[in-house]
Amino acid sequence: MTQPNSLHQIMTALGGSLSSDKGDSTDYIVPLPTFDHTSVVQTLFTQLAHVTPGVLGSVLMNSAGDVLASTLPDHLNVMQVTAISGPWLRIADKVAQSVGLGHTEESLIRTAEGFCSIRPIHSHIVITVLRSQSNLGFFWLNMADMEQLLISVLAGIPLDHDGSQY
Repeated sequence: MTQPNSLHQIMTALGGSLSSDKGDSTDYIVPLPTFDHTSVVQTLFTQLAHVTPGVLGSVLMNSAGDVLASTLPDHLNVMQVTAISGPWLRIADKVAQSVGLGHTEESLIRTAEGFCSIRPIHSHIVITVLRSQSNLGFFWLNMADMEQLLISVLAGIPLDHDGSQY
């Protein structure tokens, strides 16, 4: 039984099995896709967390919702976060356009415990989780610097081992 792609992504994120009307079931534990730049992106994310107090971690996902690189803490369900974040960003973009604000550059979720930044970057999405006491201005400044390097990586421009451009 072939499931629609969105149902497949949701079930993969949530885990478990889905039974068909024929009585068979499909387990949704899918290996992560291959991405050649994982270590470079993880270095960029680690540098962002090092220079920005309060950053707990970041994740890069492609437009299909696949996790390409992550430095999120182990207690967070990365697959669930990415499954929700893509549709969330599309909804935020529709709201922004509906009220005449153009395209979404970032969706920021604020709670008493912290922040979650969801940003479209070069046909990908970067999700960053921050503590509540984080300085968002400082985060945005450092994120802008990292974003330029990340765009280079995604465009195939090589970076040095420390995350800087050749």
